[in-house]
Amino acid sequence: MFRCTDCYKEYPTHPGYCECGNDQFEEIIDTQTPTQQEYADNQYYEDVQYDNNGYTGGDGYSSDESEYNDNYYDEEGYEEEYVPPVPKLKRRKVQPSRKKSYTLIDKIGLGVFILCIILSILAFIFIGSGKKSVSTDKNGKPLRVKNYSIPVNIDTIWNSTPPKAAPTAAKVDPSKILNSRLSSLDSEMNSYLIGLAQAMIDSWIRDDIKGDGSTQMEFMVAKDGKLVGKKIYKYSGNKSLDDSIGMLISSFSNYQIPPSSYNQEIIIIQFSSNNGSTKASFPNIKGQ
Repeated sequence: MFRCTDCYKEYPTHPGYCECGNDQFEEIIDTQTPTQQEYADNQYYEDVQYDNNGYTGGDGYSSDESEYNDNYYDEEGYEEEYVPPVPKLKRRKVQPSRKKSYTLIDKIGLGVFILCIILSILAFIFIGSGKKSVSTDKNGKPLRVKNYSIPVNIDTIWNSTPPKAAPTAAKVDPSKILNSRLSSLDSEMNSYLIGLAQAMIDSWIRDDIKGDGSTQMEFMVAKDGKLVGKKIYKYSGNKSLDDSIGMLISSFSNYQIPPSSYNQEIIIIQFSSNNGSTKASFPNIKGQ
């Protein structure tokens, strides 16, 4: 007998494949069990005869003493009902399935797959790690990056000479300062200076000035009306007044085009504070 290892259906001969599709079977080996007749022939009966020396024979004695079995009776001597033992099943060893042998095409495909994985890892290490973060503005938009190209002959065209500093009144001849000839200026130049002083007073922030003093500022007017070389010519010693003139130098940068009689001379203008009153004037520094 053969029994399917999946659905346990039995077959008298090895069918090859079970109806469930399984091809694994275990062989059932039947073990002989005593029949009902053999069991009756080997049992004892109550008419067994004994003498003083022991057993003398009787109808209940079995001819084969080795087949005597006490399990056929209970403790009081009554005959028990015969229950044939369950036959033992002998399992047949199932041969393990052989491993599938890989063909040349399978090996080539496996090699290509491993190579692709290695190349992906290398690309992530050498390319992905070198990616630079993109700078963005406050709205999250990427900022434009300007690319500057430096000429190869930069050393030949580079001029490291510092720019020419504007002349200062403290280091030039007093005759080159406009204030030295204020009395000889024409009416057009006088009107120009009066308007320039008034424009500076309008731009001068005087709310934080405390105390008295006079601070002088020097500058030149370019041909296009731009004030150049602006700086403090003389400090007053009053920090609040000097700081206010410093802010005026930074904020006031342009005025009208000067008259033709102006020869690019240094102009000195004085800002004074006295008892809360402020004014601007052009001191005559001739002889200083």
